[in-house]
Amino acid sequence: MNEKESVGRYLSFIYRTSQNFIAKELEHHSLGSGQYIYLLALYRKDGIIQDTLADEIKVDKATAARSLKKLEEEGYIFRKKSASDKRAFEIYLTDKGKQFEPILNDILCRWMKLVLKDFTEEEKDLLLILLKKMFLNLQFASEGSLHNESAQ
Repeated sequence: MNEKESVGRYLSFIYRTSQNFIAKELEHHSLGSGQYIYLLALYRKDGIIQDTLADEIKVDKATAARSLKKLEEEGYIFRKKSASDKRAFEIYLTDKGKQFEPILNDILCRWMKLVLKDFTEEEKDLLLILLKKMFLNLQFASEGSLHNESAQ
């Protein structure tokens, strides 16, 4: 593969461009591009334990704590001590957080329309298959052999 045509280069560019687009859209709502993923997870499972949420979205616990603090300060979520584990916090959406769901979905839908413009349905399906395959490769590698695999 040509160095100027590397997969990593394009993935990096797409990621940075998406973060910039989303950040610009979210700034009117006092949110950063790193916080919306927590809201998406909460839309799927409100009341999730904070550490479980961090694991699900693949961030470390300290990063999750900082982002959740910002969401709490802005009124999108609240934390409650877990009844089953007093050391853990359950994370819940506030009314403001719940009302933001269609706005966030619209932002992400506009982004996907922009990114996938002129793609056929077959190309979209193939792209998803290939991205999932890359993700699974990394997920497997991160479960213990990431550094060993890259050395081979």
